[in-house]
Amino acid sequence: KNTKKNCATFTLNYQPGTLKAVTVGKDGKERQDILTSATGKGSLKLVAEKDNYKVGDLIFVLIDLVGENGQVIANKDQELHVQAEGAQLLGFGSGAFETTCTFHSGTYPTHYGRSMAVLRCKKAGTVTLTAAGEGLKTQSIKINVK
Repeated sequence: KNTKKNCATFTLNYQPGTLKAVTVGKDGKERQDILTSATGKGSLKLVAEKDNYKVGDLIFVLIDLVGENGQVIANKDQELHVQAEGAQLLGFGSGAFETTCTFHSGTYPTHYGRSMAVLRCKKAGTVTLTAAGEGLKTQSIKINVK
């Protein structure tokens, strides 16, 4: 396909599954990108940015809507609620711009299925972040702070 400014554009009808794009660079090496759609019932997935934290660190936790295959459900957004124990919730939000929610309320919609919470722990111990949304099983993550 002809390209314009190094970008090839294709129009496809949506079908769930896997889309694989393959190209060969000037160096002759093959490169590929793969997109896989989410399948099955959605759930919440909470993942902390790292494993070890010290008192006073900022703790970033990704909160995603995922399908049974672990892929982010990028075509669904939903209002989520988070609550922190053992740490201060500094903010919770996403890139969603059409909302009246604030980053400090603990309630915010996902944007393309993704959101993030930011916490700060002022003492050593276990931090628990809990996330919930309508029709979703409540999920929690425990984070150790030394």
